[in-house]
Amino acid sequence: MDTTEKRFESDIEAYLLDEGGYIKGDQKTYDKAKAIDMATLISFLYYRTGGMK
Repeated sequence: MDTTEKRFESDIEAYLLDEGGYIKGDQKTYDKAKAIDMATLISFLYYRTGGMK
């Protein structure tokens, strides 16, 4: 059984993605200077507000 920190992080990530409704981010769209993934934020807001009306 692997009890390393890396495995622990991997297990948490897998659970959040499979069971927690989380979506894995994409480093290509993440703006480090602003500390935000604008594409993911816009998608989230669109989904949570019911889209364009």
